[in-house]
Amino acid sequence: QWDVTNIVIMLPAGCVGVLVGSLTFSYLNEGHVRLLIGLLALIFALNFWLKSPGSIQKEPDYIKGSFWSVIGGFTSFGIHSGGPPVNIYLLPQKLHPKVFMGTCAMFFWITNYVKLIPYFILGQLDSQNLQTSLVLLPLAPIGVGFGYYLHTRVSTKKFYNIFNFFLIITGCKLTYDGIMML
Repeated sequence: QWDVTNIVIMLPAGCVGVLVGSLTFSYLNEGHVRLLIGLLALIFALNFWLKSPGSIQKEPDYIKGSFWSVIGGFTSFGIHSGGPPVNIYLLPQKLHPKVFMGTCAMFFWITNYVKLIPYFILGQLDSQNLQTSLVLLPLAPIGVGFGYYLHTRVSTKKFYNIFNFFLIITGCKLTYDGIMML
């Protein structure tokens, strides 16, 4: 189950982000991108907890959704970290956890398949990457199971607090990696 309005806003923009990422691939400094996305994730997550509930966006927004989805597609292509920008857009809507997860899953399922074309053209689909994917593949059901557990066992408020916690962890990791790559 996903939010159709958000998917209609996000998918075209996410594909544009993948296109921009593929066209700028050889010019990108991965450290700068990681640092920027890490800091954005940290600022957003901390702001989310500090903001008053009445000031949080609750409806899909074409401009914000397109902007963050372009960034999500771009960072998904370049550094495999499209989650923070997508979360920055979706989390303030406080969607039902099942709808939130379904919307994220649909967005990344399609954008990940779209990425295969430029990855192939750029020669990124080599045996090393394919072996890494095969090794990591068994972890996917664990993530799905954890997500299912969360949305069926915890309140919506706890669900969003947990997601913000993981967004902070992701932001710290990306910021650290970005600094180390400079």
